[in-house]
Amino acid sequence: MPISSRDVRSAADRMGFGSGLVMVHGSLASFGRVRGGAPSVLGGLLEERGRTVMVPAFSWAFGVPRPRSLAPLARNGVDPGFRGPTGGVGRVFTPECGEVDRDMGAVAAALVGMPGAARGAHPLNSLAAAGPMGDALVSTQSLLDVYAPIRALAAHGGFILLMGVGLDSMTALHAAEELAGRRPFRRWANGPDGQAVTVAVGGCSRGFGAFAEILAGIEQRDRVGDSLWRAFSARDVLCLCAAAIRENPELTRCDRAGCTRCADAIAGGPV
Repeated sequence: MPISSRDVRSAADRMGFGSGLVMVHGSLASFGRVRGGAPSVLGGLLEERGRTVMVPAFSWAFGVPRPRSLAPLARNGVDPGFRGPTGGVGRVFTPECGEVDRDMGAVAAALVGMPGAARGAHPLNSLAAAGPMGDALVSTQSLLDVYAPIRALAAHGGFILLMGVGLDSMTALHAAEELAGRRPFRRWANGPDGQAVTVAVGGCSRGFGAFAEILAGIEQRDRVGDSLWRAFSARDVLCLCAAAIRENPELTRCDRAGCTRCADAIAGGPV
C-alpha cells in the first residue's frame, strides 16, 4: 500500500516533534511507494503543525580551485598537489539557484524548491529550511560558520531525523567534531563578485557509524512503510558525540586505508 502524507504526519506526531524544529536526512526510495512523492513526505512533516523542517542542501559543484595567491594549508584534508575542483569555475552560487547535489536526495531537493523556503548563502554546504523558523535558522549560517544552524537547532530543543539513511548522513556529527575542538576544512567557491572566497566544510563521514552505540540510549525508532525512522535530540547528539570525540579521536576514522580527510581531522584540522 502506498505511503501518504497522513502516514508521515502520524509518525512525526508519535515521535513527539510537535510544533518544533526537525533536521531531516532522508531517502525517498526507502519508503517504497509514496503517494505524491517527496512533496507528500514534506507535507506530512510540515502541515498543520507549525513545524520547521531543515535539510542539508549541499552543492559541491560550485567548488573552485584554491587561489594561487594562497599557500596550501597543512592538514586540510587534501592530497599533496591537489588544488581543488573546477566545476564552479565561471559560476556563482545564489540561494535562489535551486541547484542541489543529487546525493542530497529528492526530499531535500523538494524542500529547496518550495515557495517560502529559506536557504543559506554557503555555496558548497548550504542548509535549507521551511516553516515558521526557517529564516531564523538558516540566516545564522556564514561562509566560515557552516554549522551555526545546527547549533541553533539544538539550542531550540530540535530533533534530527534519519529516514532510511545511516549515521554517515548526519551532518550534525560534523558540528560535534567542531565542538570537540576540530577545525573544519577550507575549500573555495566564487563569491557574488565572481572572485574565489574561502569557506568552511566538513570532512569524511564514512566512519560515523561508530556513534551508533553512543547514541543508542537517546534514539527513537519508528517505521513508515519500508523506511526505518531514527530520531534524536539535536542537543544530546552534539553533547554526547563531542565528548566521545574528545575522549577517543580515532572514533571517527573510516575503514578506507590512507583516508587523508580522516587523518587530518583527527589531527585537529587545518593549520
